[in-house]
Amino acid sequence: MLKVVLAILLFLCSAILVMSCYTPRYVYSPAAQNVAALTKKGDSRIAILYSTNSGSNNDIVQYDRQSSNGLDIHFAYALNNHLFTQFNFYYRKEQNSNLDNNNATPELIRYKRNLGEIALGYYTAMNAGEKSFFYLLGSAGLGNFGFKDYAVSGNSIYYKNFHDASVFKFSVQPALLFKFKKRFAIAFASKLSFIDYRNIETNYNEQQLDLYKLKDLEKGLVSFWEPALVVNYHFKKLPYLQLEGQIGSSFLLNSKFVDSRTINVSIGVAADIAHWLWRKPSVKK
Repeated sequence: MLKVVLAILLFLCSAILVMSCYTPRYVYSPAAQNVAALTKKGDSRIAILYSTNSGSNNDIVQYDRQSSNGLDIHFAYALNNHLFTQFNFYYRKEQNSNLDNNNATPELIRYKRNLGEIALGYYTAMNAGEKSFFYLLGSAGLGNFGFKDYAVSGNSIYYKNFHDASVFKFSVQPALLFKFKKRFAIAFASKLSFIDYRNIETNYNEQQLDLYKLKDLEKGLVSFWEPALVVNYHFKKLPYLQLEGQIGSSFLLNSKFVDSRTINVSIGVAADIAHWLWRKPSVKK
């Protein structure tokens, strides 16, 4: 009986030790959403946004020294008064660690992500004054999500493991846009994203893949619901230039758990390039 109790205690201590060493390996970070505010044929928009991600859908593990820096580039063009096309590019460079948790095995994880998407959408005014619009689009894209795992000893960092995956992503995004006077526009977007992880290469062993929720990543799609709030400000003296800010969330929909980031915050500038280049010069009286 004593041996059984000791075995149970040893198992529990081992489980606690493993959990204390568990630092998330994020398989996904949300992108800035492209709500282009197109209202008529010939409208165009190119936006360049600085973006950062934070948060975690894992509320058990504590970690420190996390960072996320990236770029979102958006392009959109209205083909006619109801159809438009888009292109999006997404890049992230991130890290997270457990360096300040007095952990017996300090870890540092560094990520690189990139993704290019194309989209086709429909839009229409919701009132006679054309102050509010409805958008619906579908998008598809290809990219690469990868990270490297480092052990930390004093001031030295030692490379240990890697995980690299090709990704295919497709999304459906409805959005509502509301224009206030001539300078402000607010949009509410609700995006459903589905990600297929393919061609995974890694040197994690089976136990590590299971611990870090990576074991069955290739088996089926990983899906997220991503609501976002987008605010645009039009400059009075530069009518073709806009300041854009947005905040969005990402909620895992799968019954199968994976670690992912939950918040995206972006700020940048956007311009209606087509109307700017081909605008008619003002005539002075």
